[in-house]
Amino acid sequence: MTNWEWPLVFFTIFAQMAVGYLVMVVPGAAGKANPRWTYLLPAGILAAAMVISLGHLGHPENAYRALTHLASSWLSREVLLFSLCFLLLLAAYLAAKGGKQTLARLAAVLALASGLLGVMASALIYVLPARPAWYNFHTVLTFFLTAFLLGPALGMCLEQLLPGLAPWLEGSLASRALVWILLLSIISSLSYLTFLAAAGPEARLTVTTLLASPWWWLRVLAGWLAPLAVSYQLRRQERGSLSLSLALLLLLLAGELIGRALFYGTAVPLAIG
Repeated sequence: MTNWEWPLVFFTIFAQMAVGYLVMVVPGAAGKANPRWTYLLPAGILAAAMVISLGHLGHPENAYRALTHLASSWLSREVLLFSLCFLLLLAAYLAAKGGKQTLARLAAVLALASGLLGVMASALIYVLPARPAWYNFHTVLTFFLTAFLLGPALGMCLEQLLPGLAPWLEGSLASRALVWILLLSIISSLSYLTFLAAAGPEARLTVTTLLASPWWWLRVLAGWLAPLAVSYQLRRQERGSLSLSLALLLLLLAGELIGRALFYGTAVPLAIG
């Protein structure tokens, strides 16, 4: 995998984590949110992700041009939607600090909506006929699964540190949801490999490349099997555990980073040989 792809790996993973975190905290934030952790934290993660993405550009100073093709480019729509999400989160923070909870709530809901649409736009950038490994529904599903795994995992860690965070999905309920999402991720990946194995030569070569890579098996261990074991332990603890929650977040983050790196690095184009 070439170095220039790493900014895309980190950008997509952290942007999706920020959106997944919003899914966890925004529904329970009405009138009782700590604006710093509910709005400013995901805004910071999203801003960092967008700054990292500039490393993918040969001329970062021309990044504004990404907004010039909204009618035809999913990349332009991705930039617009994530930028809008960031600005709305700042507006929610300022409104909450000023005691305008209704306005803060509206801005947060709109930020969540634009963030989810941003994840969709990110995925659709890669649904390309020229890359059979990407040209299927699994690409979209994978991007959303990343959000719904990392966001709640981050929320569970902060819930242990900040009891007033008030996520709508708390404690053992969140860990139970993560188990089901992990199982869905495993099942979808197995289905994806089966689909590719039955497709054309480029798709089959992608499967061969994946299964021959030690990084794939590390992804299986760190991103699926170990988090399942940790989630099971968390389910048994009503009040949760900071150490287990942190271990779960780090394992999931490592697994998703490896998985996204493999996504970029192993897709074989149609024009081969």
